[in-house]
Amino acid sequence: MNANLNTTLPATLILVLLIGLMIVSINGVVAAQDPIVVAIDLAHGQSSKYVVFMQGNITWVRWKNITERPITSEVLADVDIFIIGGYIDIPYSVEELTALNEWLNQGNKVLWVSGDSDYGTGPSRINNANAVLEFIESKLRIEHGSVYDDINNAGRANYRTLARVMPDNIPWLRTHIISAGITKPVLYHGTSCVIWTDGVNYYDTVNKTFDGLIRIVWTYDAAYYSENNPPAGWVYIPGVDTNRTFVLLAGEYIPNKNNLILASGESPYGDYEPTWSSFYYGVELDGPKFVTNMINWFISIITEPPTPPEIPTITITETIYTTTTALFTTTRYETITTRVTVTATVVSERTIPEIITETKTTRITEIRLETTTIPVPTLDVATTAIAGIVTLVIGLFIGSMILKRR
Repeated sequence: MNANLNTTLPATLILVLLIGLMIVSINGVVAAQDPIVVAIDLAHGQSSKYVVFMQGNITWVRWKNITERPITSEVLADVDIFIIGGYIDIPYSVEELTALNEWLNQGNKVLWVSGDSDYGTGPSRINNANAVLEFIESKLRIEHGSVYDDINNAGRANYRTLARVMPDNIPWLRTHIISAGITKPVLYHGTSCVIWTDGVNYYDTVNKTFDGLIRIVWTYDAAYYSENNPPAGWVYIPGVDTNRTFVLLAGEYIPNKNNLILASGESPYGDYEPTWSSFYYGVELDGPKFVTNMINWFISIITEPPTPPEIPTITITETIYTTTTALFTTTRYETITTRVTVTATVVSERTIPEIITETKTTRITEIRLETTTIPVPTLDVATTAIAGIVTLVIGLFIGSMILKRR
């Protein structure tokens, strides 16, 4: 018995050691992997409001606060997710836009560009946000205006718009992560809305979509559009677009690079009261859960690139009907009639029938055959027929006169 124990014990220890080494090895690999890096732009006039709370609650990523300009390729080298807050008071330089575009061209990136309403200095912030979106060739834009809601708001102020997290259901993009566990509204304080462009025209994201568009946050049905400062909006009209819903946050997925671009009328951090807010003027909000879900969704996109569904190949068979115009040859028969009148000498011993037979009009008909490719009616036949009838009548008249003399 003891001998058996002594024999099996070393083998058991070896097996345990091997399993332990495997676990240590696996943990070592996991520990060696760099976490997802989320950068926050604080270099273009943005407020840092709620940044500490965000970073203190979302601890499974590595945060990077960018506080100095210019933002270069070196600054962005280790960044996976870049969030640009809505108070962009200092426009991005061409150098910074170029670095941002080069960063996106690497693929597996997420960029969130936030806007503002057109209240106060809002128009310049909208322009600065749209300049970024345009440079990177995104279809998304922030509309030049403001979205209000007299009913669904916080503290009875229509500019403290409450919104619904209702992402488009796109299973292969795993959009269900965005709304997981959310039961309350989120705050879009002093917001504009998101539209899109094909480079020429601008469109309402509610009623017209494009491939890759993901609509995420919506107003309630009682919202309306207004304008405080020029320029006028591209899509919406004050006094016309009322009692309806608007898209306040939308994404654009670019499958060939596995990039995700987002545009919103309000920022998740900074601003006067950003989307992170959990309670505002007596209204409980799901801001922290929503922003956390968004970060988790970004991580999912980056670490496990989605596989778009295969587009079925449709074969279109075109039948071409050829109309052949046939040239038919029409044969025209032309009748030429020659009239010969023969007058006989009347002899007394002849009988009346013989006299009638002797005085007559003889018609000699000659048939000519002519072939042509176009049927041409002719008047000669009709004229000839009439002349023949006239001749026959004259002949009968003469015959009757001779009979009378007899």
